Amino acid sequence: MIELFESLMRIFNGLITLSFFPLLYNLYKRTSRRFFLYWSLGFLLYGINIMLRVVATDITVSNLTIIAFFLTTTGFILIVTGIGELIQRTKYLLTLTLILPIILLITAVLGGNWQYFIWFIVLSPYAFIVLSLIGIQSYYNYDVKMLLAGWANIFLLNFAFAFNYMNPGFVDLLSAVSKIIIYWGMTQPSFAFIVDDLGRFMISGIATEYHLPENGEFSLVNLAGHTREKEIAWIKNRIEANSKKGIRTIFISYYDLITPRDLSLTEDNEDTYFVRVQTGSKNVPSPFEEKVMSLGDDLSQLDLLFSDIVKLSSERQIGSEIIIYSLSTVIHTHGWKRLYTFLTAKIPMIKSSIVSLTCFYYPETHETGADINKFEMMADKIIK
Repeated sequence: MIELFESLMRIFNGLITLSFFPLLYNLYKRTSRRFFLYWSLGFLLYGINIMLRVVATDITVSNLTIIAFFLTTTGFILIVTGIGELIQRTKYLLTLTLILPIILLITAVLGGNWQYFIWFIVLSPYAFIVLSLIGIQSYYNYDVKMLLAGWANIFLLNFAFAFNYMNPGFVDLLSAVSKIIIYWGMTQPSFAFIVDDLGRFMISGIATEYHLPENGEFSLVNLAGHTREKEIAWIKNRIEANSKKGIRTIFISYYDLITPRDLSLTEDNEDTYFVRVQTGSKNVPSPFEEKVMSLGDDLSQLDLLFSDIVKLSSERQIGSEIIIYSLSTVIHTHGWKRLYTFLTAKIPMIKSSIVSLTCFYYPETHETGADINKFEMMADKIIK
């Protein structure tokens, strides 16, 4: 009876895992997110591995099990690559995951002791995924709590199985439940759909003036002596001019210093995205609602947004302008050194794209003029 229970639970776990392939692949076709493609293929191989282990019950001696290990290792490489896709670090994480099959091949060639090493191969991908998700959650502030909870539970279950702390049947049963949690987390509206919304934004609107895409540039707008009314009027005129040329405007407002109402933005405005940066927010960039989205006050989230805008503008050959209000506020919040480092890395990317960056600043609010001078020297032009 115990063996029957274990076999049934393993089959159940395998079927749940295999079912992710069509579900995630359909999400890929609907959203064009390569993350879902990688994970659909990864879970396909992962599921085949589980079903093979129904036949190859002895994990340390069966030749069929060795084949299963290669399948699951490849599957995990795809899953980790999908994680890299979330944070635009696909090549980096893919390179790291290649260490696992290389070690496996070396051991096979040298004829090493498989018993303990195979358990290392079994457990290390789970640990790698958990560590990757922890890094995304802590550094990029992406909301991957459900994925992290599911994968961490699967890691602990397999660890318990490896050292005979838990019945294999219960391991498979609880693993299947954990995978359902992972799938639920992936399909929540708040999970990484910013690129989809941004992509739809990039193809909306119609230009009324002929305009060839131009290389991006970094501009500063000096607000010394300007009234708020004049600032808002300048922004409105800029948005209107961009709209006529088919240029998309992404307006980033720190701490609601300027609101959508100030700019008279409505649902009919197809050429402007309004990004609100909130103090202390730890949430993932949320989907756009009436062309307004929120970001946490973290330069890593701004980094991701910049990368997405540049990537989508390049793919669709549609010019964009990122406007930040205001640079002075970011300097006061994060310090000029962090922002200077950030812009030093981003400006070459901007200038090699068709995305321009425009930042407002108040020179009189900075105690040390030398600090703001560093940014002025970086700018292609200063508007007064």
